[in-house]
Amino acid sequence: MHGGRDGVPSGRNINIAGQSFTDTLNEGYSFDVRDIYYDFDEYYIRDDASGDLNRLAALMQQFPSIQIELSSHTDARATDAYNNTLSTNRAKAAKEYLVRRGVMAERITAVGYGEQRPRNKCRDGVACSEYEHQRNRRTEVLITKFDQAVHQGFLSKKRADDSRSQTQLMPSN
Repeated sequence: MHGGRDGVPSGRNINIAGQSFTDTLNEGYSFDVRDIYYDFDEYYIRDDASGDLNRLAALMQQFPSIQIELSSHTDARATDAYNNTLSTNRAKAAKEYLVRRGVMAERITAVGYGEQRPRNKCRDGVACSEYEHQRNRRTEVLITKFDQAVHQGFLSKKRADDSRSQTQLMPSN
Protein backbone atom coordinates (compact mmCIF):
# COMPACT_ATOMS: atom_id res chain seq x y z
CA MET A 1 0.00 0.00 0.00
CA HIS A 2 1.40 3.37 -0.97
CA GLY A 3 0.92 6.55 1.00
CA GLY A 4 -1.06 9.43 -0.38
CA ARG A 5 -1.59 12.99 0.72
CA ASP A 6 -1.74 13.57 4.52
CA GLY A 7 -0.66 9.99 5.20
CA VAL A 8 -3.84 8.61 3.64
CA PRO A 9 -3.14 5.49 1.60
CA SER A 10 -3.91 5.74 -2.08
CA GLY A 11 -4.75 2.04 -2.42
CA ARG A 12 -7.87 0.05 -1.56
CA ASN A 13 -7.10 -0.47 2.14
CA ILE A 14 -6.83 2.23 4.77
CA ASN A 15 -4.98 1.61 8.02
CA ILE A 16 -6.46 3.17 11.15
CA ALA A 17 -5.03 2.43 14.59
CA GLY A 18 -3.08 -0.55 13.25
CA GLN A 19 -6.12 -2.11 11.54
CA SER A 20 -6.60 -2.39 7.79
CA PHE A 21 -10.03 -1.49 6.46
CA THR A 22 -12.26 -1.48 3.37
CA ASP A 23 -12.22 -5.19 2.53
CA THR A 24 -13.77 -6.13 5.89
CA LEU A 25 -16.01 -3.20 6.79
CA ASN A 26 -19.49 -3.96 8.05
CA GLU A 27 -22.20 -2.55 10.26
CA GLY A 28 -21.64 -3.11 13.96
CA TYR A 29 -17.84 -3.21 13.64
CA SER A 30 -16.13 -1.29 16.44
CA PHE A 31 -12.51 -0.20 16.85
CA ASP A 32 -10.44 2.12 19.01
CA VAL A 33 -8.84 5.17 17.55
CA ARG A 34 -5.74 4.59 19.65
CA ASP A 35 -3.76 7.55 18.54
CA ILE A 36 -6.18 10.24 19.71
CA TYR A 37 -4.44 11.60 22.75
CA TYR A 38 -5.89 14.10 25.16
CA ASP A 39 -4.01 16.09 27.70
CA PHE A 40 -5.14 15.40 31.26
CA ASP A 41 -8.41 17.18 31.95
CA GLU A 42 -8.61 18.51 28.35
CA TYR A 43 -10.71 17.65 25.33
CA TYR A 44 -9.15 19.42 22.36
CA ILE A 45 -7.54 17.29 19.65
CA ARG A 46 -3.77 17.62 19.89
CA ASP A 47 -1.65 17.95 16.75
CA ASP A 48 -0.08 14.53 17.32
CA ALA A 49 -3.53 12.92 17.33
CA SER A 50 -4.48 13.86 13.79
CA GLY A 51 -3.14 10.85 11.83
CA ASP A 52 -5.86 8.32 12.61
CA LEU A 53 -8.58 10.95 12.40
CA ASN A 54 -7.33 12.02 8.97
CA ARG A 55 -7.43 8.39 7.83
CA LEU A 56 -10.93 7.97 9.30
CA ALA A 57 -12.06 11.07 7.40
CA ALA A 58 -10.58 9.63 4.19
CA LEU A 59 -12.38 6.33 4.79
CA MET A 60 -15.69 8.12 5.33
CA GLN A 61 -15.20 10.22 2.20
CA GLN A 62 -14.37 7.11 0.21
CA PHE A 63 -17.51 5.33 1.53
CA PRO A 64 -20.30 7.90 1.84
CA SER A 65 -22.77 5.33 3.19
CA ILE A 66 -20.79 4.87 6.42
CA GLN A 67 -22.26 6.40 9.55
CA ILE A 68 -20.44 6.16 12.87
CA GLU A 69 -20.71 6.68 16.58
CA LEU A 70 -17.67 8.25 18.18
CA SER A 71 -17.66 7.25 21.83
CA SER A 72 -15.18 8.77 24.22
CA HIS A 73 -14.25 7.46 27.65
CA THR A 74 -12.36 8.75 30.67
CA ASP A 75 -10.46 7.30 33.56
CA ALA A 76 -12.11 7.23 37.00
CA ARG A 77 -10.20 10.07 38.66
CA ALA A 78 -13.00 12.62 38.90
CA THR A 79 -16.71 12.63 39.67
CA ASP A 80 -19.08 10.72 37.43
CA ALA A 81 -20.79 13.95 36.34
CA TYR A 82 -17.49 15.63 35.49
CA ASN A 83 -16.22 12.62 33.53
CA ASN A 84 -19.49 12.38 31.59
CA THR A 85 -19.12 16.03 30.54
CA LEU A 86 -15.41 15.62 29.72
CA SER A 87 -15.97 12.51 27.59
CA THR A 88 -18.88 14.16 25.76
CA ASN A 89 -16.65 17.14 24.97
CA ARG A 90 -13.92 14.80 23.72
CA ALA A 91 -16.34 12.96 21.43
CA LYS A 92 -17.65 16.30 20.12
CA ALA A 93 -14.09 17.52 19.49
CA ALA A 94 -13.33 14.40 17.44
CA LYS A 95 -16.58 14.88 15.49
CA GLU A 96 -15.79 18.54 14.81
CA TYR A 97 -12.33 17.54 13.58
CA LEU A 98 -13.86 15.12 11.05
CA VAL A 99 -16.45 17.71 9.95
CA ARG A 100 -13.66 20.24 9.31
CA ARG A 101 -12.14 17.61 7.00
CA GLY A 102 -15.27 17.34 4.89
CA VAL A 103 -17.34 14.62 6.60
CA MET A 104 -21.00 15.56 6.93
CA ALA A 105 -21.97 16.08 10.59
CA GLU A 106 -25.17 14.05 10.11
CA ARG A 107 -23.05 10.92 9.60
CA ILE A 108 -21.42 11.16 13.03
CA THR A 109 -22.97 10.70 16.45
CA ALA A 110 -20.77 11.83 19.36
CA VAL A 111 -21.34 10.13 22.71
CA GLY A 112 -19.52 10.46 26.01
CA TYR A 113 -19.58 7.49 28.37
CA GLY A 114 -17.38 8.95 31.08
CA GLU A 115 -15.94 6.21 33.27
CA GLN A 116 -18.86 3.80 32.71
CA ARG A 117 -17.00 1.36 30.42
CA PRO A 118 -13.47 0.84 31.75
CA ARG A 119 -11.11 -1.52 29.97
CA ASN A 120 -9.59 -2.75 33.20
CA LYS A 121 -10.01 -2.78 37.00
CA CYS A 122 -9.49 0.99 37.36
CA ARG A 123 -12.70 2.17 38.98
CA ASP A 124 -13.39 4.61 41.79
CA GLY A 125 -11.21 3.86 44.79
CA VAL A 126 -8.90 1.38 43.00
CA ALA A 127 -5.19 2.22 42.87
CA CYS A 128 -3.93 2.12 39.26
CA SER A 129 -0.82 3.12 37.37
CA GLU A 130 -0.84 6.00 34.89
CA TYR A 131 -0.62 3.44 32.07
CA GLU A 132 -3.76 1.70 33.34
CA HIS A 133 -5.63 5.01 33.58
CA GLN A 134 -4.53 5.92 30.02
CA ARG A 135 -6.02 2.68 28.65
CA ASN A 136 -9.43 3.88 29.82
CA ARG A 137 -9.04 7.35 28.22
CA ARG A 138 -9.96 6.44 24.67
CA THR A 139 -12.18 7.16 21.71
CA GLU A 140 -13.86 4.30 19.89
CA VAL A 141 -15.54 4.20 16.51
CA LEU A 142 -18.63 2.08 15.94
CA ILE A 143 -19.90 1.71 12.39
CA THR A 144 -23.66 2.19 12.83
CA LYS A 145 -24.63 2.13 9.16
CA PHE A 146 -22.89 0.81 6.09
CA ASP A 147 -24.45 -0.06 2.74
CA GLN A 148 -22.76 -3.27 1.59
CA ALA A 149 -24.03 -2.80 -1.98
CA VAL A 150 -22.18 0.52 -2.26
CA HIS A 151 -19.08 -1.12 -0.76
CA GLN A 152 -19.18 -4.05 -3.18
CA GLY A 153 -19.60 -1.62 -6.08
CA PHE A 154 -16.47 0.21 -4.94
CA LEU A 155 -14.47 -3.02 -4.72
CA SER A 156 -15.64 -4.14 -8.18
CA LYS A 157 -14.69 -0.78 -9.68
CA LYS A 158 -11.34 -0.78 -7.85
CA ARG A 159 -10.49 -4.28 -9.08
CA ALA A 160 -11.40 -3.30 -12.65
CA ASP A 161 -9.26 -0.15 -12.36
CA ASP A 162 -6.35 -2.20 -10.95
CA SER A 163 -6.71 -4.71 -13.78
CA ARG A 164 -6.67 -1.93 -16.41
CA SER A 165 -3.60 -0.39 -14.76
CA GLN A 166 -1.77 -3.72 -14.86
CA THR A 167 -2.74 -4.25 -18.51
CA GLN A 168 -1.42 -0.80 -19.41
CA LEU A 169 1.91 -1.60 -17.71
CA MET A 170 2.42 -4.83 -19.68
CA PRO A 171 4.77 -4.47 -22.68
CA SER A 172 3.21 -5.01 -26.06
CA ASN A 173 4.76 -7.54 -28.46
